[in-house]
Amino acid sequence: LAMDEVPMKAGLKSKGKMKQTYFWPIYGEEDEIAFTWSTNRGAKHAKAQLTGFNGVLLSDGYQAYTSVISALNKDD
Repeated sequence: LAMDEVPMKAGLKSKGKMKQTYFWPIYGEEDEIAFTWSTNRGAKHAKAQLTGFNGVLLSDGYQAYTSVISALNKDD
């Protein structure tokens, strides 16, 4: 899999201001793409998406991925 977090504005923070949120696209080995979304960039969302995954994850090295993969590997 390949996964990244992409900032985007969504929802209203206050009049004329939008909230910072994130798309977390996941690209699979069968050329499929899942666009997941979260209100923040924390590891909790990455963990929810990657639980049960076993394989190689291509990412930009953001700490959320490292901590999630490490935690998932300890559970095995």
